[in-house]
Amino acid sequence: MIFLIFGAIFFYKESFSINDKTEKVFEEQYSWQNDFLIGHAFYGIDNISYTNSLEAFLNGYKEGIRTFEVDFQFTSDQELVLAHDLGGENSTSKDDFLNNLILGKYTPLTFVDLLNLMEKYPDVYIVTDSKYSDYESVSKQFSYMYFLIKNKPSLLKRFIIQIYNEEMYETINKIIPNATYIFTMYMRWNGGNEEFTKICDWCEEKNITNITMWTTLANEEILKIAKEHHINIYVHTENDLSLAKQYLKQGIKGIYTDFLKPSDF
Repeated sequence: MIFLIFGAIFFYKESFSINDKTEKVFEEQYSWQNDFLIGHAFYGIDNISYTNSLEAFLNGYKEGIRTFEVDFQFTSDQELVLAHDLGGENSTSKDDFLNNLILGKYTPLTFVDLLNLMEKYPDVYIVTDSKYSDYESVSKQFSYMYFLIKNKPSLLKRFIIQIYNEEMYETINKIIPNATYIFTMYMRWNGGNEEFTKICDWCEEKNITNITMWTTLANEEILKIAKEHHINIYVHTENDLSLAKQYLKQGIKGIYTDFLKPSDF
């Protein structure tokens, strides 16, 4: 952890600066919950998903996406980068990652690069997909992230932390105060009204008002339980326009997508 923090200090000083003039522009004018679409893995590009690349982000932003779900992993030398699958933490160094275009043509990004993008585009919100759920990895990752942004509260507010279970919340909550959360069900719950009610009870107790799940799980009864607990339901991942419109009519708050755009609706 000491090595990690010293590394973060270096990258913070050398690579990352937030412009105080722009950081509060959208603080009270915009909310991520205005969005009904969330760009999955930084959105799609050229009919390709999961790149988490600069080009994918720019494509999504151009199409009107403002809230993006992003995958994070550590390289072998403990640099936090945007990637869905590095093939194991010890398999790729930072330099190897940055010096090889994704699929031979897309630009890879570090977490520091992401922060600089958030400076340039102050209406952008990020949903974290940390790829880790164990205590040690979660602590390491969110300590790293928080160290870089703890002195920028308006920037910190633009992160929505996606948790996989109750224990992950307890770990992160000790690191990052007053964070915004979305509870994803894909590791936690595969159906059943009774268990979902218990989850909603817990969310209500912790003031967590957002849950995301597979589209197949968001039936009428589940939506009713969520509404009774004042919880917004999001679904993932949907690229079919007719189905997406149907979900929104049913009362689903938002949809993770690779290719749908606001103008489609």
